[in-house]
Amino acid sequence: MKSYLTEKGVGFRSLDAADPENAEAIFRMTGQRGFPVTVIGTRAVVGYDTEAVDKALEEISF
Repeated sequence: MKSYLTEKGVGFRSLDAADPENAEAIFRMTGQRGFPVTVIGTRAVVGYDTEAVDKALEEISF
């Protein structure tokens, strides 16, 4: 997902999911333990779902 976002010119911050605090925060936000999790605005996209990422970017007028 990092390369996809970079190609689209989207800035992002990456969190290490191996860190228990980060993993717990992601779980609280999404209810999922799958990765990657891409948060855009208030929407969380779980997995490598480029269509959902594109839709979320459109929703925030990117």
